[in-house]
Formats: sequence, C-alpha cells, structure tokens
Amino acid sequence: MNDDYIWNRSGTPDPDVARLEALLEPLRHRPSTLDFSRVPAGSSVSGSSWTSRYGALAIAASLVLAVATGLWATWRWRTPDATAGPWVATEVHGAPTVDSGRLRRDTRIAPDEWIETDPTSVVRLAAESVGTVEVRPGSRIRIVPTGSGQYRLALAKGSLRASIWAPPGQFAVETASGVALDLGCIYSLEVDGQGAGRLRVASGWVGLDSHGAESLVPAGASCTLRAGLGPGTPCFDDAPAALVEAVSQLDRRPAAAPLASVRAAVAAARSRDGFTLWHLLWRLDGDGAALVYERLLLLAPPPPFVTRQRVLAKDRDALEAWWESLGLGSSSLFKMWRARPAL
Repeated sequence: MNDDYIWNRSGTPDPDVARLEALLEPLRHRPSTLDFSRVPAGSSVSGSSWTSRYGALAIAASLVLAVATGLWATWRWRTPDATAGPWVATEVHGAPTVDSGRLRRDTRIAPDEWIETDPTSVVRLAAESVGTVEVRPGSRIRIVPTGSGQYRLALAKGSLRASIWAPPGQFAVETASGVALDLGCIYSLEVDGQGAGRLRVASGWVGLDSHGAESLVPAGASCTLRAGLGPGTPCFDDAPAALVEAVSQLDRRPAAAPLASVRAAVAAARSRDGFTLWHLLWRLDGDGAALVYERLLLLAPPPPFVTRQRVLAKDRDALEAWWESLGLGSSSLFKMWRARPAL
C-alpha cells in the first residue's frame, strides 16, 4: 500500500483504496449548492439514502433551533424589561384575569395592573430575586410601582401565601388595615373588602405597621387586621383561648381598655405568651400597663437596667432590651424593623 497517498494523496493509490473512494464519491462534501442530478447513474447510493441523510440534517437543525429558543427564553427571564416589572405568572389555574383580560401562564405583570381570581382560580407569581406569591381564589391584587430594590403588592381582598427569599425589608404587601413587611419568611395573609383579616406566619418574621401601630409576628403566631384600626396584638397559634379572647376585647377598645380584660389576659398568659404581653405594654397605659408589667416581670425577668419607670414611659431601648428575655431571638431584629422603608 502507498502510505503517502493515504496521508497527503501523493503517488499512486492502492487499488483497494481507489475502489473505496469510487464507491464513496457520491457522498463527498461539495461546497456548492446540492444538486441531486450529479449522483452517478447506477450508483449504489440509493435515493432513500439521500433522503435519510438530509432528513438527519433537518432534525439536527431543529434541535439547534430548540436550544437557541430555550436560551433566549432564559435570557428574557433573567433580564426582564424594567418597565414591565419583575413579577411573572408562572402557574395559572382556572380563569383569572389581569386588567379584565384573561391571564395566561408566563405573562409578565406590569406595575399597576390588577389580577383577579374567581372562586375557582389560582395564580402563582414569581420574581427571581424576591420569591413566590400564591394568589388564592376570590382575590384582587395589584403590582405597586416602587423604587429600585423594593417590591410591593396591594391586596384589596382575598388571600395569598408568600414565600420570600429577598433580603429582609424589601418585600411588602399593602392592605386597607396596614402594611405587612417581610423580615425573611413564609406567611399567609387574608383580608376582606373593608380590611379586616389575619396574618399567619409559618417561618421567620413579619412586621405589621399602620400609622404608628406596630406588631412583630414570629413563626407560629398570628395577628388580626382590624378594619380602620390597623394591626391587633399578636398571639401564638397555641395560646390559651382565654388569652386570645381577652386580647381580642382589648384590641376593640385600645383607647379605653377594660381592666377586667387586662386581668383575664395576664391570668391566662403562659411564659411563652410573654411575647403577647410585651406587645400589650406598648398599647396600654395607666393601671392596665402596670398590671401587664407586673405579670411579665414574673414570666420573663428583664435586664437590671430595664426599670418599671422606663417601661411605663414606653422607653424603646428598655423595651427592646427586655425582648432578649423572651427567648424569641436577638433584639437586632428591631434594627431591621427601624430601617424599613416608609410604609
């Protein structure tokens, strides 16, 4: 065999090589436009072989197109149009609407657009750097325009479940009875058309604020939303019924709290419920506040510098220092709460 011919096509080819080349000649690559008429008559390469070859090329081209489309879709997700907002309807069940038009899956929701779910429909919203929000049946919710790094929804009625991984303080939900500010958590929120409802926290913390009325709600606790009055006093979900009922009565009359309800609350409170009494110290004055102070003093003794005088005067430093005695985490939580954006 002439090896030079194999490597650089110089010299005379071996007869077997020459026969193989002749057999494969119809399949040799040609840079010019394909011309099927050039297939030699009598060639062993049949028409079906040509069809198979170029069918495979068509399949390969389709795969390349599919991959390119997927990459383009991913790019669109990761680089959203700033004017369209970060929220995308990732799952849609039933027949929800957005600004009176039918809402479809993978629709990017623009600021100020309203989403409405009927009694049988559900929408899951997602924002890559924020989290997910499941909008449940019978709800009306709006995307609120915000500045950079802030994300806000407005829940006019209905319910939602939020799972948030954005840094604490960046995501909030407006209601008629206050704003729920995420402090790193999972929670559910429901309100009626007048703003009455309830917040339930499954993980982390949520802060509620309305014109100076504040509630900090940890995992395992709930807080009522009072139409026209803002957030109520939070309680753990396993709190004694007598405590929950007494707190409900106090929340209805915050300016003139009946002492009978205060006595019922402090009598029913367990050590774990010092969290609820701590909130009552902010809300009550006079004899009511003094009763709560004495009971909390027994359930969770404060640091020595947290005196009765400072607590009853609503000294923020003293009350936040007492928080450390409740076993619910560091008072550094309040730094995040005080640094919240204007609500």
